[in-house]
Amino acid sequence: MRRLGGQHAVHLHHEGELHSFLPGDTVPEWAAERITNPHAWEPPTGAPAVSVTAEEDEDADSDQGDLDGIPAQAGPGASRARWASYAVANGVAVEEAWKRDDIIAACEAAGVRVA
Repeated sequence: MRRLGGQHAVHLHHEGELHSFLPGDTVPEWAAERITNPHAWEPPTGAPAVSVTAEEDEDADSDQGDLDGIPAQAGPGASRARWASYAVANGVAVEEAWKRDDIIAACEAAGVRVA
């Protein structure tokens, strides 16, 4: 069985009944098969932390971006590293191969503010 992550509830009908699952809940196999959004799940235990290369980190310490902590989408402060940190801090799992735009899209899909 898997545990839900993110910030949203999931509601499914099964055998004539409505079932609701909240973030952190362990869901039965029948429900896990029907939840297709990969961002709905907690990262696996022991999943590698998001790594940051020197190029990606060049502006990670900069104060660019929104006052609410939302990184800029272009220009100074718009690095992959900033977006990865922001996504993880907001409960969005980040794949190692994703580029900045992929992370922004995952945040949007998870209902996390991006602008």
